Amino acid sequence: MKKMNYKIKILVGALCLLPFTSYLLPMSADAANVTHRVARPGPLPANEFSIASTHPFYIMAGGVMSDWREGNNSASFEFAAGLRATDNVRLELNYQRMTADFNSFELSSNVFMMNAIMDGRVDRQFTWLRRQWLVPYIGIGAGLSDNSISGANATLEHDMAPVVAIMTGVSIEFSDSLALDIGYRYMYMFRTGVQIMGNDFDINPAAHQVRAALRLHF
Repeated sequence: MKKMNYKIKILVGALCLLPFTSYLLPMSADAANVTHRVARPGPLPANEFSIASTHPFYIMAGGVMSDWREGNNSASFEFAAGLRATDNVRLELNYQRMTADFNSFELSSNVFMMNAIMDGRVDRQFTWLRRQWLVPYIGIGAGLSDNSISGANATLEHDMAPVVAIMTGVSIEFSDSLALDIGYRYMYMFRTGVQIMGNDFDINPAAHQVRAALRLHF
């Protein structure tokens, strides 16, 4: 009889705990799923995480230090507006206002370029890198420069010249909306004619540039 009472008590206790299993089981299942997601190798599903879909546009402003091939160092500023086509590809329109002192004359340029930039983003391929805050990049650019030259014996007004550039650097992403770009760019300007003391000369300005800019995504 005592043995039967013992079995009845165990059965009653199990029945009392049964309502709580409806809460415990989903929590256990969710925990298992979280562990599975973190450990799972391979890319994330396309609709699970994409900066290009949540923050596709951006604007940028920053400063540039230029080491000119045949002139003195100079500082300038630049602005850009861009589109993140994918998580790894950006397209942007860039404007740079530059001045350069070539001793016998000073070059002033308004440079307009179209840049294509590839970001080294890998957080979609590795789930343990869900937040990648250092993103290296490389890029190329091409456009036009509106040049004016002034000096004691040199004159040139609004001469258009093609310009090309290659660039590399790293983006420090503080969040999905804000990043700091630090990089290097080599810019080459094609032939620009200048008249010095009545004689015509062709110059090809080129510069090694160090850039720092803030980028705001929305």
